[in-house]
Amino acid sequence: MALLTDTLRSGTRTHHERIEQRLGLPHSVTSQSAYRELLIGFYGFYLPVEPRLLEKLSTLSELRMSERQKLDLLRQDLTALGLDDQAIEALPRCSHIPPLGSVPQARRCLDLLEGSTLGGQVISAHFTRMLEITAKTGGRFYQGYGSATASYWRAFKEAANAYSARYPEQDSLVVESACSTFELLEIWLCSARQVQQG
Repeated sequence: MALLTDTLRSGTRTHHERIEQRLGLPHSVTSQSAYRELLIGFYGFYLPVEPRLLEKLSTLSELRMSERQKLDLLRQDLTALGLDDQAIEALPRCSHIPPLGSVPQARRCLDLLEGSTLGGQVISAHFTRMLEITAKTGGRFYQGYGSATASYWRAFKEAANAYSARYPEQDSLVVESACSTFELLEIWLCSARQVQQG
């Protein structure tokens, strides 16, 4: 029987590839200003999503939610890239987010977001090489958990697969929800880029 995380990866591969193609990641980001615009898009998505994830999942100790927050990393990056607190506060936020009213719904969204941290390491290396982006100059979000990213992902996989073993009937919903989340994220990031370029 396939593990949930493997099923999730294969079930969302098309969506993952499509969003990278539409955004042209990472090769279309050829300047620090374009990189900043990309982070602004992610910030607008995480801003309404992350507090709801924390609200639903913070009591589940195996997920270590206090260590998986990304909003503060995005704020630090945007500050390093020249935005002050007032400018960050005024940034647009995504209004169409995945349903997060229950623990299962929140876990499905988190499955997707955490699954992207490994790919973020590859993209981070590209931005470091091409744009000289480091943790101190705006690269903390894409660096994820730094050298501990692999161990954080293994711990998350174990927790996700253990949950799946207890509630196998939810596996198909996990993939369906992850695909829906990808679609919402794609729509938001692409629309945010059009607004910034317009």
